[in-house]
Amino acid sequence: TNMAKIALLLLGLVLSASAVPLTPERAKALAEGIFAQDAPSNVDVRDLIRKHEGSRPCVYVDTTGHHTIGVGFNLETSNARHDIESIGANFDEIYSGKKCLTEHQIDKLFTISLDAATSGARQAVSGYSGLCSNVQAVMVDMDFNLGTAGLESFGTFLSYINDHHWSQAAADMKGTLWCKQVGHRCTDDAGIVSHGC
Repeated sequence: TNMAKIALLLLGLVLSASAVPLTPERAKALAEGIFAQDAPSNVDVRDLIRKHEGSRPCVYVDTTGHHTIGVGFNLETSNARHDIESIGANFDEIYSGKKCLTEHQIDKLFTISLDAATSGARQAVSGYSGLCSNVQAVMVDMDFNLGTAGLESFGTFLSYINDHHWSQAAADMKGTLWCKQVGHRCTDDAGIVSHGC
C-alpha cells in the first residue's frame, strides 16, 4: 500500500541520517517498532564500569570474600602488590586498611585494570575489532567482572556476538547464572547488546 511505502521511505531517511549501520536484524526490529526510544547512543566504558563497580578509596571485602579497593580492584591477585606500588601507595598499609587511596591513585589503578580488561576482551571475543564501541564496552565490562577465562566460558553468547545476532546474544546473557548474580549489571549490559551496532 501507499502508506507502507511512505513508512519505508521515512524509515530509510531516518536511518540514512543515523550513524548506526542498518543490518537486516536492525531493519526488522525497527519496522516492528520494538526499539526503545532510549537506546544508548555512546556508551563510555569507564562510566559503565564505575556504575557497576562503584568506587571506594579504602579496602573492603567484596561479595566473593576478596579484599578490594578503588573501582573493583582485587587486592588478592598476583599483580596486586606491583600495581598498588606502581601508583605510589604502600601495599601492606592499603591491604590492612591503615591507609586509603587518593582519587588520583584510584584513577591510575582503574586505568591499569581497564587496560587488562580491554586486552582480555580482545582475547576472548574473536570479532572484537569489528564491534561498535557500545558492544565493545559491554565485552570489557564483562571481562572486568568475570576475568578473561570467565568471559571465554560464555561460548554461545560469544558466538552470537561474533555473528552480530544482538537479540539472541542479549537473551542468552539474561539466561545465565551470572546474570542472576550481578543483577543490574546484566540488565544494563543486555540492554546495550540488544541494540547492537
